[in-house]
Amino acid sequence: MPDVSVVIPAHNRPDELLRTLRSLTFQSLPADAFEVIVVDDGSRDDMAALCEAERGLADAIDLRVVRNPESLGAAGARNRGAALAAGKVLVFLDVDCVAHPDLLTAHLAAQATRPIAACGYTYGRELTPETWALRVGAAWDWHAIDEVFTRAESHEVLRDPLDELLSPDSHGAWAFFWTHNVSVPRDAFHTVGGFDESFPVKGVEDMELGLRLGLAGLATRFVPTARALHQPHERARHRDLLRDRRNEFLLFTRHPLFEVEAVCSFDLLNARTVIPALDAFTARLDPRSLDTARLSALPAATKAIAEAERTVLIGSSAAWPRDLPRPAWTVGPTEASSADTSYRLIGTRLPLADRQADLAVITDYWRALPEATACRVLDEALRCAARVMVLCDVSTAPHRSPDPELSAALGPGDRPYWEHTVAVPREFQQFRFIGLDRAEPPQEHAGASRSFEIEAVDWPLTRLSDLTAHRTE
Repeated sequence: MPDVSVVIPAHNRPDELLRTLRSLTFQSLPADAFEVIVVDDGSRDDMAALCEAERGLADAIDLRVVRNPESLGAAGARNRGAALAAGKVLVFLDVDCVAHPDLLTAHLAAQATRPIAACGYTYGRELTPETWALRVGAAWDWHAIDEVFTRAESHEVLRDPLDELLSPDSHGAWAFFWTHNVSVPRDAFHTVGGFDESFPVKGVEDMELGLRLGLAGLATRFVPTARALHQPHERARHRDLLRDRRNEFLLFTRHPLFEVEAVCSFDLLNARTVIPALDAFTARLDPRSLDTARLSALPAATKAIAEAERTVLIGSSAAWPRDLPRPAWTVGPTEASSADTSYRLIGTRLPLADRQADLAVITDYWRALPEATACRVLDEALRCAARVMVLCDVSTAPHRSPDPELSAALGPGDRPYWEHTVAVPREFQQFRFIGLDRAEPPQEHAGASRSFEIEAVDWPLTRLSDLTAHRTE
């Protein structure tokens, strides 16, 4: 029985597959210690026939090729390969990742001490043929394995970002479980249920598995000695960015956790510093700054709440008026999470479908947030609710200005790398605040309680060339 099973999902890309398989014939791990399972996921070409025609390949490694008549997607293909695997360690290798001779030895050694979700070192993760030509130069001879990795080590542009991003104490480390080149114990993989095949397209399903492995006790760890080189191929970057944001939304709705919200809102890179900053913020947050102690003084606001069938409250339901129906959902950083009704979240992501709520009510909690982050809470509320209402001076002890430590942390952190593709609101002027009512305060209270209904302002993005070519008002 082999120690390692290498699972390679293959949808087309026959040339890349053959190079990857050829690289596995040079492994330092003895050939009888591993097997290779290629899952032909509805490719145009017959991958099994292609592999059989490759001289010497079948004699050098224990290779099986199974075919899905129709594509199941990357998750389904990997699951099928894992179901056939006999090795105690599963190595998932992408079809376009050439293996270093010590790749399998390194993965096996990494799993020897304790079970982990292991991420290997992958050179050139994101390069296309065009960017390779621009930044590296001419194509390499992929068959000269030793030379390929010697050259890769000398090119800074090919360096794996995980070398810096994934340290043992990284917050949100599961989000870096990218299946170019990873390993996991077979038993642990099956215990957590393998890859989630319900994602409609590829992307984020590997992170989601990393999260479930983490919840099951397997830390995500970087194994720099398990090296591979990603062969450049064409990719539709804009499409991929949109696809991943959609799949991140699905990830969050399935796992509405504080840490997942941070990864999906601020991006997995920024989340490493944002998560501890948010934890510290919630620890020092006065619960009285989020409550609804003076809500009853606002007749228009209470009427809107009474008439709504499903209200989502962002803040805290402490001191909620007894004569009003309870919110269907409560979201806030001091909430104790409970199934389907209460979520400990910042509010930049809500686990609700579009317009699932009739009304969203945001307490004075928004005042503790930097303006840009508060705008993201408003924007998400508008997505989830037919009406959105913001309260001011309704809490027992509302913040008078944003939390300075959180503002300092989110200044650089609230700039997700995808914001050039998916709009992220930054200013209150991107919304209309329509006054609903105002109650004069008692003498001891600092301000008049008031409520506003909000609407989004049309805020199209443009290019500088559009401004230089045409006059604008």
